[in-house]
Amino acid sequence: MEDRKRIVANHYEPLLNKYSRGYEILDWESLDSQIKRFEVLTNNIELSGKKLLDIGCGTGDLFDFLKNRDLNINYYGIDILPKMIERAYKIYPEGRFFTGNIFKESPFSKKQFDIIFCSGIFNLNMGDNESFLKEALPVFFAHAKEKVVFNLLDPGHFVPTKKYYFFNQKEVLHLIREYTDNAIAVTGYIPNDFTIIAEVKKGDR
Repeated sequence: MEDRKRIVANHYEPLLNKYSRGYEILDWESLDSQIKRFEVLTNNIELSGKKLLDIGCGTGDLFDFLKNRDLNINYYGIDILPKMIERAYKIYPEGRFFTGNIFKESPFSKKQFDIIFCSGIFNLNMGDNESFLKEALPVFFAHAKEKVVFNLLDPGHFVPTKKYYFFNQKEVLHLIREYTDNAIAVTGYIPNDFTIIAEVKKGDR
C-alpha cells in the first residue's frame, strides 16, 4: 500500500506544482474528457438529495461540476495525498474534503453514503492494479447504501503503454457479482474508458 502511495505521489505531485487546472493536475487528456466522465454519473443516477463520497477526489473538480449544475447533493471528498486536499480547499473553501487512505483506515462509518463515486484511481499502473481493485470493491460497497460508481481504462484501440493500466469489462462485471445483483458498464462517452454502475444488494443496505 505504501508503494502505491509513493507511486501516486511521484506522479501527481509534480503536476500539482506545474498546473493550476484540475484536469491537467489529474493527468486527464482534456477538460472535455473529464466533464464527460462526470456526466456519466449525473446522466445515469438520481442524485437529488443524496449523500455522495468522491474517493480520490483530487482537487475537488467533481464538487465544482455538481455545484455548477445546481444539484442538491451532500458532497464529501477524500484523497490520499495531503497536497491534493490543500489545493482543493484553496480552490473550493466551502467544500468538505478529507485526507486519508480509506482502504487502510476509513474516517467514515459503514453505509454513511448513498453513493460512492471513484474516478481515475485505477488508471496509473502501480504494478498490482487488479489486486488493488479487488481490495477496493468491499470498501466501496461497505460505505454505500445505494450505488457504487467507478471508471476504468479499456484497451480498445489504445496503443499499449506501461504508464497506465487497462481492464477487461467482462472480467470486472464478473468480479463485482459478489457485491451486487445489478451492474452495468457504460461505454461510448469517450474512447478507452468505461464506467461501472452497480447497485448495492438490498439486503446489504
